[in-house]
Amino acid sequence: MESPSRKGWYYGWYIAATSVAIYFFTNGMTLMVPQNLFPRFIETFDTTAGAVSVTTALSLGLAALLAPFIGTIVDRAGVVRLIRTGLVVMTVCFGLYPFARSLTDLYVLHALLALGLVLSGLLVNVVLLSNWFNAKRGIAIGALAAASSAAGALMPVAIAPLVNSPEFGWRWGVGALA
Repeated sequence: MESPSRKGWYYGWYIAATSVAIYFFTNGMTLMVPQNLFPRFIETFDTTAGAVSVTTALSLGLAALLAPFIGTIVDRAGVVRLIRTGLVVMTVCFGLYPFARSLTDLYVLHALLALGLVLSGLLVNVVLLSNWFNAKRGIAIGALAAASSAAGALMPVAIAPLVNSPEFGWRWGVGALA
């Protein structure tokens, strides 16, 4: 916990900065970027908007189902183990994402991303920050929550030149973020 009598920078702020960065990328890559790629997915896989939107439904629906179970594991396994596991799952998924050959491949990846999101997303990061902060908990968790909106504002714009380029496309855009 914070010690006001100590001089220097409180280590918990490093933890908070790391949590914000993790949440920025996990939430942004799983929820914000794919939705902006829907038109490209429709073209690439010659399908409908409804079929493509199942990717987001899978991510959000499975995350909702998994969250209570992961919540019970947090106290036993600890947040650091879960975050590490979630980041590995997400790294593998986003490493494979540009190589998706079908909509079914995206469905499988989004199902796995739901697991990665719950293991390394909001739930575990709020618990982590709550363990490090008492007096300034609201500021730390507020910064964490802001990371999701920042990701939604910045990540799609960052890859837009690649995604909209005929030479590159959405695969290169996602690969660059990954």
